[in-house]
Amino acid sequence: MKQECSGTPEPDAKPDRLRQLPLAAALSAILLAAGAASAADQPPPAAAAAHRPVVPVARKDRPATTERQPPPTSLPTAPSAGFKRTSPQQQADNLYRQAIAQIQQSDTGPARQNLQQALAAYSAHHEARQALAALLAEAGETGAATALIEEGLALAPGHSEFAMMLARLQVTTGNRSQAIATLEQGLAQAGDDGQYQAFLAALLQGQGRHDEAIGHFIAALRADPAQPRWLIGTGISLQAQGLLADAAAAFERALDTGELMPGQVQFARRSLQQIGQRSERPR
Repeated sequence: MKQECSGTPEPDAKPDRLRQLPLAAALSAILLAAGAASAADQPPPAAAAAHRPVVPVARKDRPATTERQPPPTSLPTAPSAGFKRTSPQQQADNLYRQAIAQIQQSDTGPARQNLQQALAAYSAHHEARQALAALLAEAGETGAATALIEEGLALAPGHSEFAMMLARLQVTTGNRSQAIATLEQGLAQAGDDGQYQAFLAALLQGQGRHDEAIGHFIAALRADPAQPRWLIGTGISLQAQGLLADAAAAFERALDTGELMPGQVQFARRSLQQIGQRSERPR
């Protein structure tokens, strides 16, 4: 019976390339690096820098005009050539900032409107698209969120965050095989993104594809050798493949980090006990 761990994560190189080195050697190198490295939270992708509209200051040396000013009822005159109009991207940036402030105040209705306007002004504003898709998903509008992210991937095929978000939406609707396909299509662009590799590894593990899962877990651990959830996930697939010594090393290193939840600690210890019993059986 396959054991599951609540600590298994959701998900630089593809598994074929990873296996150019023997599995034990690759894993040993990562575990050694983990012993010297301190676990660090991976920072979220940085938000795009906000642009402020450029409003030039009027020149003081400009001579005063002697022309009569039009009465208030006159039609408005054309804007001065010295002033720049806000670009579509700047408009989208401004609307996005307003929406984020509204989300922080739980004012999601106006936030959605501002995000929709931001994308209408500038469809390549990826942060606005992700924020709007998240609001739609939270509201149970999974279909609308999925369509929004699929449109984003069509505009920016190499955007790994879109691929991860789409895969999560596909998992939500029960399409795990489709989620795996989505992540595999974006592997070249994801590169050594540990979160991406671990998410794919966890999905592969859930379908019993442990050999492939190990390769992606190892790729994730190269980005963060002391990530305890990834170490647990690696141990699960190694144990399923009968690689008991390597599995035990992964579980022990996960325990050594001291960052596992109580349930994960119990799972790792129970797994080590099972591995010990299996190792002592006569062949």
